[in-house]
Amino acid sequence: MIPLPLLIISKTDVIIDKNGMREDLKGWKFHDVIELASKYSEGFKVLVELLDDPDSNVRKNALYVIQDLVKNNAIDPERVKLALDKIIKLTKDSEEKVSLEAIETLNMILEKVELDQESYEKATNALMGVVKSGVPILSEYAAEGLGSIGAKIAVIASRIIGKLLSLITGSQRREIKNAAITALTEMAYKTNNKKTVDKVVRGLAETLDESDNYTRKRVFKALERLVTRRDMVSKQTLNLTLKKIEPYLKDKELKESAELVRERILKVAQVDEERGEVVSYKTQLEVDQYSIDDIGTLLDAGKLEIVAEMARQSPEVLDRVVDMLNSDDYTLRTDALWIVSKVVPYLGPTTAYSILPVLGEFLKSKNRWVRNTAAKTLAEIYAQYPGTAHYILSLLDVLLKSNNSRDIESALALLKEINDRVVDERILKGSMILMMKLLDRQDVRATVLAFMAQQAEHLLKLDNETLGALLEKLKSVYGVEGGKHDEIIASLVDVIDDILKIRQKKAQNGQGTM
Repeated sequence: MIPLPLLIISKTDVIIDKNGMREDLKGWKFHDVIELASKYSEGFKVLVELLDDPDSNVRKNALYVIQDLVKNNAIDPERVKLALDKIIKLTKDSEEKVSLEAIETLNMILEKVELDQESYEKATNALMGVVKSGVPILSEYAAEGLGSIGAKIAVIASRIIGKLLSLITGSQRREIKNAAITALTEMAYKTNNKKTVDKVVRGLAETLDESDNYTRKRVFKALERLVTRRDMVSKQTLNLTLKKIEPYLKDKELKESAELVRERILKVAQVDEERGEVVSYKTQLEVDQYSIDDIGTLLDAGKLEIVAEMARQSPEVLDRVVDMLNSDDYTLRTDALWIVSKVVPYLGPTTAYSILPVLGEFLKSKNRWVRNTAAKTLAEIYAQYPGTAHYILSLLDVLLKSNNSRDIESALALLKEINDRVVDERILKGSMILMMKLLDRQDVRATVLAFMAQQAEHLLKLDNETLGALLEKLKSVYGVEGGKHDEIIASLVDVIDDILKIRQKKAQNGQGTM
């Protein structure tokens, strides 16, 4: 069947109905548009023109079609280059949904198409601008694109590594620091250039001296991933990394993160424990004897840790494991969940965002182990990519409004895991407001109160208005159910009351309040 927006004059001449294609894009009817743009030069030309359309949905969907064509190798790369300038321009679109689609499309082009130096420079400048903006999600996807460019073009990598390291130590915004760390990590993980990898690892290790603990945790995750590349990091840089992490091995908050980096170094290198120096690289690791074809056999034998280590070493193995999350085989899915929970720092933004829905389903499982593992994995992804906050908030909202008490428990498990890693005031406040309503439900009251008591230290992060509302709610349920919860309620009331009194006193003394 001939697509409706097409009029054939001869075997070589066609006329594309631009309005017809526009209506198809506006109505999310992509099949005919994809067919026209892939078969006919004129069809792709009209598609590119629609990137300037005043309707944001048309612009976004035109980008989606281009991304689909590139992903499936359905279009000549030379044709794609004709659209590049407009795609780059749309990374700064006034509509965030269009900007995100433009960045995703640009990232796909960077992955699949070889560009000229000038085009790489234009893409680099555009993506660096998005990273510096610190806009959640956008900056994370832009960071991944920057990493791809730096992995391909050593000259550009050399130029931007210093700039990205400066953002880590110089910016006051976490979103910008996170994006810079992501860009450097993706660059060093994907490249085959030893100088690039070594420079990134050394630079990240040196930022530990000038960072806060939140940033240090993110840097530790990056180093954990990168020191695995034993053939790409010099002994001098590994020694520097060991030296830089040493002070944090005794730090209560950072000990676990620092120890994971040290373990990765010990896994790939022989270390003189007395001098704390790398002597040589290990020439053979246990995972080296296995290939991607051995995954099934290893899983059947219960050797999940070996597969996890393979996933850390090989992007191809990691992709295979991620695909297994959607398997029809329940055992295979749960095996994949466990492995993914161990390799979150290796996922990268695109993969991490793509598995959020399936992890959300795991979080609702009847199996407590599955629920808790999903909660840990979601929280770890959130800690790596704060742009996931919107999804997390939506998921928590759905679960906390559920009539199923198990869903409430799942939501609280996720909240606990998030708060164990980093306290997000938006999530904390939103969840507390929802939990106030839950205190009226007898079936979950004990669970909610226990969670509040467990997380009492984080009440300091709430504003006075929210604390005041929580205080009144707690007082309203004092004495219910024969007073069985009165002790825990009284303790929470005392804590909140103390916080508010201290803030009031500080305000009176001119020290400010929240």
